[in-house]
Amino acid sequence: MKLVGWQANTWRMFAHNDVMAKGARDVIDEQNNAGNVKVVGVDALPGVGAGLELVAKHNLTASMLYPTGGKEAIKTAFAILNHDHFSKENIMPSVVIDSTNVELMKMQWERINSQRKDIETQKNLLENQLEIYDNQRLVLNIIVITLVLVVVFGGLAFHALLENRKINKSLELKNSEIIHQKNQLMEMSEKAEEATEAKLKFFTNISHEFRTPLTLIISPLEMPEVRD
Repeated sequence: MKLVGWQANTWRMFAHNDVMAKGARDVIDEQNNAGNVKVVGVDALPGVGAGLELVAKHNLTASMLYPTGGKEAIKTAFAILNHDHFSKENIMPSVVIDSTNVELMKMQWERINSQRKDIETQKNLLENQLEIYDNQRLVLNIIVITLVLVVVFGGLAFHALLENRKINKSLELKNSEIIHQKNQLMEMSEKAEEATEAKLKFFTNISHEFRTPLTLIISPLEMPEVRD
């Protein structure tokens, strides 16, 4: 904290942040010397009890908008590590927030907060849409896999049906050949039977033809001799 002379009987006090400036202002108010000291803080943050509200309520004379310079610091650090050219002096721009522009800054912060809420809402909607998309993609993948399996099994079933038809045709041909061979065997059997019967008749007739003369020859021989 630093106290600097400003005008006759008027002093300006610079604090490291708005909280310290508010504490200094409370001490000054207790000493009843509020009109002679102007307190300036640093940060000018929005929110309840923060720098913008303190300036708007005239608890602080002003607040300096603090540039973090993080991006510039990282770029400078990388330039040093890579032995590149870098600037030794990096002046960070700042803005003084006082009674003349505090309402404008509050409106801008409210607008930023509103946009941030809109962004969060859009982010939640996007996450919901992504979740719905993931679920739909999962269902689509399941449907595609199911269709592929149906096509594969359908192809296998069709192939099996064709093979079954081929086997049935082959069996029908073999069955026809067997029936044809059976018929041929039956015909051959019938012919053999007819030939056997013809042989039997032939031998029966032959034996009959031989037996009749033999009987006529043998019968007298077997008769007893007639005595004189």
